[in-house]
Amino acid sequence: MSIRTSNRVRPLLLALSAVLLSSASLSASATTNVSVSVVNGRVVLSPDPLQVGDGHNVLLTWTVVTPGWAFAEDAVVIDGNDGEFDDLEVSSDRKVAHETDKDDNAQSYKYSVSLTDGTNTITADPAIQNGGHP
Repeated sequence: MSIRTSNRVRPLLLALSAVLLSSASLSASATTNVSVSVVNGRVVLSPDPLQVGDGHNVLLTWTVVTPGWAFAEDAVVIDGNDGEFDDLEVSSDRKVAHETDKDDNAQSYKYSVSLTDGTNTITADPAIQNGGHP
């Protein structure tokens, strides 16, 4: 089955395609996933430390996997963020958080991850080790 488009619609489709392609090129070049769980009342991250070294603009994604727990208000805070990391985005259910690491230095960054069960808040203080791609 083919789709017929009018001469007025075709330029709009081409423009939309160009926008989608350009935004895709701005996205992260690699993804690093971190599993966040609660074990015996403590936040456990895997991997820890978080090793980054797969290229520029690495998407860091933290996912809460323990039922009943979600990211607290200050979900993930990177100490000494000197512009290396974009603003954190947290999903509406507060189970997934992500931000982009430019990964253009080999610096180590301490960070905190805070979870809540609605009553209690617990925090871990792991590290991110950049691979450094100047």
